[in-house]
Order: sequence, then C-alpha cells, then structure tokens
Amino acid sequence: MQIERVNEMLETRAKLQISLIGVGNAGNQLLNEAIKHDIDVFAINSSYADLNNSVVDKNIKSFIIGKEARGAGKNRKVALSFMKDNGLELMTDVPVFTEMCERSDVIIVSGSTAGGTGSGVCPSLVALLKQQYPSKIIIYCGILPRLTDSVKAQENSIGCLSDVIELGVPYILADLEYYQGVPNDVAYRDIQT
Repeated sequence: MQIERVNEMLETRAKLQISLIGVGNAGNQLLNEAIKHDIDVFAINSSYADLNNSVVDKNIKSFIIGKEARGAGKNRKVALSFMKDNGLELMTDVPVFTEMCERSDVIIVSGSTAGGTGSGVCPSLVALLKQQYPSKIIIYCGILPRLTDSVKAQENSIGCLSDVIELGVPYILADLEYYQGVPNDVAYRDIQT
C-alpha cells in the first residue's frame, strides 16, 4: 500500500506540464489530437476560414494574428508583418494564452515550415517565448514539405529552419515525404500520435 502511494505521489509531482501552440493550418491540425492527451493547446492562425472550417475543435482557444484575417498566402514576410501588427498583443492581452504558458514546464510551438503563417510566425513566436520565459523549455516542432511541393514551399522551409537554428532552441522535424500517398490532414494526425 505504501509503495502505491509513493508511486502516485511521484507520478503527480514528476509530471511535466506540456503546452502545444499550433500555428497556421498545419500546426492547428495537430492540436485536435493533442487535446485528447490532456495537453494544454492554443491555436494561432492568420485566417478566420482556417479556424472556422472544422480544422480546429471549437473548444480550443485561438487567436487571429494579423489585421485582415485572410491568411499569409505562403508568404513568410507577410506572416512576419502579422507578428508586428498584433503579435505582442498575444503576450500581453490574452490571459488564457499567458496563463497556459506560465503553468507550463515545456512549450512546444508547431507549424509547417513550408507555408506562410507557420513558417513566418513560428520563429518569431519562439523568440518571444524564449525571451518572456527564459527558465522554460521552448521547443519548435516543424512539419517539412513533401519533395513534390513547390519551390516556394522549399524556400520557406529553408528560411524558417535557418531562423529557428539561429535561436538556439531544440527542434523536432516531421517529414511529410514519409507519408507518401496520405492526404496532409491524415498525415498531420499521424504525426501527432
């Protein structure tokens, strides 16, 4: 009986609090699976359509980055301008986001390396989180494009990964090429599990 109590105490005290912030369409799709495993989640997107079209579970808290909410169109520079528009608002005026970050031991920021919103916003968000929470573990989780994706997608990936490497944070990469013949939405779900 005493051993069971000790094990229970160790499990509750040693458990890390992990949060997952999904950025852009790809990052947002990862959240639906994570929430099933008692991981705190938060969605960031630059498109109302992506948040409203069943990509993101309605119970997941979210934030629209940028003023127009029409997406970044695979343009990292546009997505970066969204961070300048209202990215700091996320860190100062969205209590559900800051409270989640404050109670976390590990914060994972995830998104596509190839798209606009994910590849442009993720590195900037990781930098802000690293500055705001220097004692926390901040990890970037990027989803690489398929080899058949556009040259623009490949260029975005190079730019995104260069930015992340420069930040000096740990990172994890999932390769969509591994999921040949599988639709992206299914691949994103499989990546999370």
